[in-house]
Amino acid sequence: STDFVLEVQECTRQLHLWRNGFSLNDGSPLSYDDPENKKILDKIFNGQTPHGFFGVQPGERVEVELRPHPDDDYRAPE
Repeated sequence: STDFVLEVQECTRQLHLWRNGFSLNDGSPLSYDDPENKKILDKIFNGQTPHGFFGVQPGERVEVELRPHPDDDYRAPE
């Protein structure tokens, strides 16, 4: 008999919460006003992974680091 070990990959993503929107890692800002973006945040805050948002494969674990910037508007990384 052969034993199979399933290795679950895990990755980390940074979710920046700006005063005027949110961004993933160093990506472009997404407006809080867009209903589709609101659905994305709702899923994240309910512990779900929005399909395609984090760039991971099904079954891959994602650690989301929340980075709040309540007093700052989005600014592009330098």
